[in-house]
Amino acid sequence: MSTINISLPDDLKSFIEEQVASGAYPDQSACIQDMVRHRTG
Repeated sequence: MSTINISLPDDLKSFIEEQVASGAYPDQSACIQDMVRHRTG
């Protein structure tokens, strides 16, 4: 798998961190991947 670096607004970064902390995702990458899939799928 390839990697990419992105910059996020602070509120989106906080949202992703909250999702990971709540156990909804195992890590930040999984959360972002899910958001991209839902947006493009």
